[in-house]
Amino acid sequence: MPGKKRDPTLGVQFSFPVLTKRWGVPDTYHLTRTAEGWDVDFMGISGHGDRGGRDALYESLDHDCVEYPASLPIRLEYLWRMAQDRCLSKRQTQAALTRLARWVSEVEYRCPKGPVWEGYK
Repeated sequence: MPGKKRDPTLGVQFSFPVLTKRWGVPDTYHLTRTAEGWDVDFMGISGHGDRGGRDALYESLDHDCVEYPASLPIRLEYLWRMAQDRCLSKRQTQAALTRLARWVSEVEYRCPKGPVWEGYK
């Protein structure tokens, strides 16, 4: 199709490393950008998500009690659109996903602490 740019990150798998309080090490989720959204794979459990990562990513995060920002789905959907509209490279898309994963890690680590919360998670 003349004039139509190729979308270079469709079908490409990216890493989404989230540092969790529960384990103290990064859990790496694998996100593959698809025409419909993101396929998510974490420790052999995979699922399909929409452009905001719903439901696959959040089911995995919720299962492991990982705290994340409420606007994460909106930002992930924005990134999906920018990857398409601006034909972002794999490197650019990975860098943006890494920033989002760091944000999730920050939220996770800023949860309430102290004697009352020691047994939580």
